[in-house]
Amino acid sequence: MGLMLQKTNIIRDFLEDFVDGRTWWPKEIFGHYVPELAALADPENSQNATACLNHMVTDALELLPSCAAYLDRLQHDAVVRFCLIPQLMAMGTQAACYNNPDVFTGIVKMRPGLAAKLILSTQQRSAAEQRAVAKEWFVTFARQIESKIDGADPSAERTRQAVRAVEECCGYRVNGGPKQQPDAIQQV
Repeated sequence: MGLMLQKTNIIRDFLEDFVDGRTWWPKEIFGHYVPELAALADPENSQNATACLNHMVTDALELLPSCAAYLDRLQHDAVVRFCLIPQLMAMGTQAACYNNPDVFTGIVKMRPGLAAKLILSTQQRSAAEQRAVAKEWFVTFARQIESKIDGADPSAERTRQAVRAVEECCGYRVNGGPKQQPDAIQQV
């Protein structure tokens, strides 16, 4: 869970970290797209930078099934809420960042109203209810990412597989079966 949060923050904070001389994006990923990290901020490299960004988001998204499995093991209402709110915020941030070149020129965040809605959706609920609501949000955010996949993106198929894994771990696609729509959450 911590790794997913950290990866999401590293993605979101690219510009701030770059300006401050911090380099957290791994060369193992950005090296596939540009020779040096600084090249991601160059508008001439926008297409490669966006492909790198999508690779980074996909890498973080692939961690969600293990996070959901961990949340399923927690029983105490307050502990579940404490753990799942950052995961929900991370998924929302990943959805906002995916295929969004603004990550390289400014700050990309979830809308404050959406953040408040996420937090409020977990209040006054049992641990089981919180987990069910969280899974609906996870699927909603994963599908937002899926809706922004560019077929020419080098990570496109891997991203689709990560979305399927989120759907399956959250019970919205079983053994490759048909999609189900989350009931309680309106599309954001």
